[in-house]
This record gives sequence, C-alpha cells and structure tokens, in this order.
Amino acid sequence: MMPPSPRRTKIFVCYSHKDKKYLEGLLPHLQYYGRNNHVDYWVDTSIKPGANWQKEIEIALASACVAILLISIDFLNSEFIIRDELPQLLAAAQAEGVVILPVVLRPCIVPRSLLPFQMVNSPANPLAKMKGYEREEIWVKVITALRENPDTSPSLNTIFEKELADVHISVSRDDLTLLQKPLLRDQESDSGDSPFSVVYLDHMQFDRAVVSSTEKFLGKPWGTFLLDSYSRRILAAYLTFDPPSYQACMMALRICVRRYARFPQTIVVDENKEFQSVYFDALLARYSCTKFVCSPTQLRFKSVIERLFHMITFQFVPTLPDPALSIKTATSKEQAVTLRDMYELLCQWAYEIYDQREHPSLGQSPRKVFLTGLLLDNKRERKHIPYDGDFLIMTLPGTPKGTAIVQPGKGIRLNGSFYWNEIFSAPEIEQMQVPVRYDPLDTGVIYVFVQNHWIQCI
Repeated sequence: MMPPSPRRTKIFVCYSHKDKKYLEGLLPHLQYYGRNNHVDYWVDTSIKPGANWQKEIEIALASACVAILLISIDFLNSEFIIRDELPQLLAAAQAEGVVILPVVLRPCIVPRSLLPFQMVNSPANPLAKMKGYEREEIWVKVITALRENPDTSPSLNTIFEKELADVHISVSRDDLTLLQKPLLRDQESDSGDSPFSVVYLDHMQFDRAVVSSTEKFLGKPWGTFLLDSYSRRILAAYLTFDPPSYQACMMALRICVRRYARFPQTIVVDENKEFQSVYFDALLARYSCTKFVCSPTQLRFKSVIERLFHMITFQFVPTLPDPALSIKTATSKEQAVTLRDMYELLCQWAYEIYDQREHPSLGQSPRKVFLTGLLLDNKRERKHIPYDGDFLIMTLPGTPKGTAIVQPGKGIRLNGSFYWNEIFSAPEIEQMQVPVRYDPLDTGVIYVFVQNHWIQCI
C-alpha cells in the first residue's frame, strides 16, 4: 500500500542559486508573514548538513500548496529545476490546485508551460529593472497573494479552532449550566439565541488624529465594527481614513470570515446609505444573511453597539499617544501614532483585552460566552465559508458603472491606470464591456469577469 500523501500546507520557493540576492529580498517578507500567520515556507537553505537533500526536496514538493517561482535565464537553464521540480509543481497545480506564483527576476523568455499562470510582475518589467522600493512592492504583492489563498492564510481561523478546542477542555459543567440560564443582558435589544445569529454593523469616528511617517497630521480615522449580540464579542474591526462606505462594510465581513469561516445569520444596520449598496446586499443574499434595518424609531436596537463605542472612547482611545503633544517633544517619532500603528493597537485591544474582560451585561468575558455558546449550539448545522478567491471577489467593490471597456493593446483603465491580462489580446475580448472589481487594500491588481470566470489583471 502506498503511504498517504502529505497534506499540502507549505510555501515552496523555487529558484536558481545564482539568483540568491533576489531570494534574500523575499525571505524577510516570508519570515514575517510565516511567523505571524503560523504558515511554513520551505527553501533549500533549510536543508541541514548531512541530510539527504534530494529526499528533503521531494518531501517539500509533496507538501507545497503554493510555489513561488523566481524566474531568470539561470532558473530556466537549471537542469534540476526543469527536470525535477517544475514538472511536479505544474502537475500538482493541474491535479490538486497548487497555486503557482511566477516572479520574473531578469529578462528572459517565459516558457509556454508557465503562461497560463498570472505573473506577479510583467515579464517586460523584471525585478532587475526596478529600484529597491519597487522590488519591495513586488514582494508585498506575493504576500498579498498568499493572504488570499485559503491554504496559506489559516492563522486566524486556526486560532479560532484552537480556542474552540481549548474550551472543550477548560469549560466546566457549572459553566455550561450557567450559560443555559438567561444571562444578564440588555432587555431592550435582541441578543439572538447563539453566536452569529444576530450581529451589529456600524461605524465610529475616533476622537484622536493620526500622523504620517513624516509626522504630518492626517485627520481622525473611522472604525467599522462587527459585534456579535449574543456574546458581545467583536467579530471584526476595520480602520480607515475614509468616511463610512459600503467598502468598509465589505471589509468587516471579509475579516469576520477570515477569522471564523462563518457568516452572520442576521445583521442589524441603520438607514445610512453605505448599508443600501447593491454590492453589500448581493453579498448578504449570497450567504443567506438577513438585513434588519433600524428606523429612527427603532434606535433601541443599536444600544448594544453604542455601548461598545462608549467603551472604545473611554477605555481604548485614552491609551493612545496624543500626536499634538508628541510632535512638540524630542521623542515625537516614538510617540506619534500612524494609522497602521493605531490599527494594530485597536486589534490588540478588541481581540485580546476587551475580549477577555468581564462584560457588565454578561457577568463573563465575551470570549467565554462566545465559545461556550458555540458548544451549547453544537447541534445546529453551521455552514463553513471558505476564505477563498470566490469569497474575496464577492467582497470587492466595483466601479461606479460596474463595468469597463477592454481597450485594444492597453487593457482596462481604472483610476488613471491601465491593467492587463494576456487574455485581452484575443480579438473577441477587445472593446468588450466587462464587469470589474478592485481591492481597496491592493491597488496593484483588479479582477475582471471574462469567459465565465474572474481573472486577475496587473
């Protein structure tokens, strides 16, 4: 009997040793992403002295869910890569869905076998022609692709599953008995009968300005929050400079699915226009989520999330440094807070500090009520929502018209830039009006629906 194939969970980097300097540019990004997301990557430099290097490579190839190909003329002239590594990766891509991410390092003719795979950068613009910061942007695009792949972005979901497993062990019979009794809750709100049954989605503007890396004032950011009514757990927090929009709503739901692989059953919103978007409604309909709209006479339903905003204002915001004061001091660079820094601090507070404190409406922490509530509700079937390409496309906003024209030889024009995919070379595609989606977090790519599927354009 053949031994079972290992589960594909690793990132495999395929390169020529003559391109080691480019590998050294990629590795810090992989190290940071892998450490913070509990994802393993494999490079042949990890082979220990005395180990059977061919066997080590075979094991790594068999466990790869993503392959990063660093393409150059030396890559193409490597007999071992072309004979042993590349055929296995391409076969696995066709048979098992292994993701191929080709990065063109130096000018060369890309082989036909790799043309079906979307290049991270255009062969006409290899890394060798780029400045240092432009190369960094390419490595960031690689990491973005890893984040969007469900096999290499399991960390949040894995953490949630570990929490759920741990609560099976740590929760006592008394805890379960206590939660089977009515909790001390806000009587004027509908808390639902289990986690994810009713959630609240709303925005607040922070009364604290943030600064740029050069300490320039950038204004007060907006936060978007998804709150589970049953447990008061913050399912998602999102921070942006932009005022409330349907894009922020979509991002909050994306974060929720990435963290829990679950989608709310009912979502409570107000009558503001960002909740009336056709894209937002289509996403809710796709995952059978009911939207409950509070009218001005039903504002009592918003009391739950308004109390959260009160906690954020008086418990979290005072912990932030005041840039107006810090810029006047000698240590301003260490004290001033950027949007990224503020978001990291907000996530730490929302997902760790607030999550584990006793909540005044519950008598227990949101985390404990949430996890134990799932145990009590284990007989109800909960649909698992994969954080994959199909889901990500559903959460991306479209253009004002929803479509764009494929311009011959140029591609799709969006926000002053052109985006290209080789499929646009086909005569039947030119001048076609096609649906377009873009990612607010990655302006380097857009997604276009042609020939009955979504394609990535750069």
